[in-house]
Amino acid sequence: MICYYIDHETYGGDAKTLARLSVKYKHANFIHPKKGISLLTCHRAEFYLYKQSKLFTKHAVQEFYFIRDTVRTYSRLFEIALGLHSQIIGENSIFQQVCQSVNAYLYYSPNPILLKILRKAGETREKFGFYAPNHGQLIYEAFNKSKNSQTLILIGAGMLNYKILNSLKSVEPYSRIILITRDTKKAKAKYGDIHNIKFKSISEIDIQRIDKKFDVIIATNDITKEYVVSILQLCSIKHCINIADLSSMPIDGLDNLGKNYYSLFTENTKRLIEASNINMARKKYLVLDYLSHNNLNFL
Repeated sequence: MICYYIDHETYGGDAKTLARLSVKYKHANFIHPKKGISLLTCHRAEFYLYKQSKLFTKHAVQEFYFIRDTVRTYSRLFEIALGLHSQIIGENSIFQQVCQSVNAYLYYSPNPILLKILRKAGETREKFGFYAPNHGQLIYEAFNKSKNSQTLILIGAGMLNYKILNSLKSVEPYSRIILITRDTKKAKAKYGDIHNIKFKSISEIDIQRIDKKFDVIIATNDITKEYVVSILQLCSIKHCINIADLSSMPIDGLDNLGKNYYSLFTENTKRLIEASNINMARKKYLVLDYLSHNNLNFL
């Protein structure tokens, strides 16, 4: 198996450019699941194939590194599933992202080795409690500590916001949570039993009637210009206190509203990540020590 990859550890450009590259390959459907595994996140673009692809030569994709050794390729996929190569060491979302990408490929090409990699990664995480919050959860906790707002508004019904909601023990310190999505029916089926969330479309939010402080966490992509305008209008009113835009491509202008603003690329987010990584350092050492004393050759 061959791996072509760029990630936050190896890419020479800035983080936003890497995120744009990942989005570009995702929209281009660069490698169909029939042909191989595509792992595309804000911090990486990786492709796992069983034979060398002319696509990388044809398009002269010079920024990619590659691994041609099958053992090393499987090891890399396993380590990524563990979270050893994540920006947030051990973060929980990458395991789910790897599983989704691998399972998309397995639908066409069953492979017991790949299943073994996923199973062993899950078992190792459980063995050492090797789980860290993702970006959204870290920022939610930062909002939580400020205790300034009564309402939390989440925009987008994808994985990041789902992880935030699923990790809450209660809605506190917020008195209510509103999830804004383009498909409220689908979101209700997915989230309906979590903390009595209110489900609304962006058009149902009457900003003229908002009279209490609120925070906003945005985690959505591929939105229209009209949707962007509505989000900017919502976040511009005086009662909006904290804003986090966790989209791969943050909305232009949110950082200039004079609010407490976070994105995947801001310094305040980096400080949260650094603190999390310090907390995970001992667990990472234990995991690496365990792996060094156990032969995990997947062939």
